[in-house]
Amino acid sequence: MDPETAEEIKRHFNVVAEGLRSEIRTVVEGLEGLREGVTAEVKLVREELGAVKALIRLSLGQLS
Repeated sequence: MDPETAEEIKRHFNVVAEGLRSEIRTVVEGLEGLREGVTAEVKLVREELGAVKALIRLSLGQLS
């Protein structure tokens, strides 16, 4: 393989590698957003569950 062909292959590889890096960054950003959304939903569900438990305790206390 002559040096010019090797350099052309190297440049092509670098372009492909940079494209992959960009796509990987996009996936990571999407996963971070998803994680944040799931974390917020879990927090909301826990708060609502706590309110339901409190209402159940109050209702059971009134039955006694």
